[in-house]
Amino acid sequence: MLSQPGAEGSHRLLEIAEKRSFSGSTIYCSQLPPDQWHQRIQEKIVADALLDRIVNRSVVIQIGGDSMRKRNRPAQ
Repeated sequence: MLSQPGAEGSHRLLEIAEKRSFSGSTIYCSQLPPDQWHQRIQEKIVADALLDRIVNRSVVIQIGGDSMRKRNRPAQ
């Protein structure tokens, strides 16, 4: 999340997570580590419900290193 989702965005994320929670795999990508997601969602009750559905049954893969934009930049 580059910006904080408002009430409508938070509810939509929860709706997606709820529908997907038992139907198959879902990949969530973020530039923030999962421990910072809760503080970025303004609707705290929705944040609790959303992260409960995402985090409890997830595998977290954190990728580090330089930005691909730096690596793929054309030589000047």
